[in-house]
Amino acid sequence: MSINYPSVSMAVETDYVGMVSGAKVDKSTVFESFTGTLTGAPMIKNAPLTMECKVVDIFDTPHFDVFLLKVENTYCDEEALTDGKIDYAKVDPILFDMPGFNYWRLGEKIANSYSIGKQYKDYKPNNITQL
Repeated sequence: MSINYPSVSMAVETDYVGMVSGAKVDKSTVFESFTGTLTGAPMIKNAPLTMECKVVDIFDTPHFDVFLLKVENTYCDEEALTDGKIDYAKVDPILFDMPGFNYWRLGEKIANSYSIGKQYKDYKPNNITQL
């Protein structure tokens, strides 16, 4: 299984594959795919960020299945990196809003993690380190 983060520039194709049934339409030609080290985990070649995953567990719910995955490998377009790290502003991922059925894009950065929380009234330094 794979997780693919299409960019905003891929919105038309991404919406299309969500609108049509694979039982009725061959969607395999919409995106060029590639495989990494795991078999059976095709990924979208032009997606700026993709992840190969192993299925750990599947939970049945009334309307769909929920998959618990373990990320095995991450692939990122070099143009979406800053200092060797994933830069989500450059990835420009499509965000899907399930209740409203809308697509969104990321907004501005609001704070650095493991930093802003120090402003909390009960904060006391401890030995937690950001990895």
